[in-house]
Amino acid sequence: METRPTLLEQAGFERAVLGLSGGIDSASCAAIAADGLGPERVWCVMLPSPFTSQDSLDDAAECARLLGCRLDTVRIEPAMTATTWGISSIDQRRRNRPNPVILGSRR
Repeated sequence: METRPTLLEQAGFERAVLGLSGGIDSASCAAIAADGLGPERVWCVMLPSPFTSQDSLDDAAECARLLGCRLDTVRIEPAMTATTWGISSIDQRRRNRPNPVILGSRR
């Protein structure tokens, strides 16, 4: 049986790194990536903060398990604390937060 490259592969993507929050949007992205590239080439990263619910953590873990994708957790509380020290505006805190998914994808 001849295999055809998927649209993701045709676009030059060999693997995907994505943030998995436990919500429908990130779960859909993970499913599309796993379908297009194969679950062994999709790396999901959960970035829980002190405000992340246990339900979100459980949903993300279950999604990755069902898809067969790798799931790692990177706690962002230390980065949040370091970057929000002395910053009072919530919008300003969001803009200053480092993005571990972007940093991890550059490995």
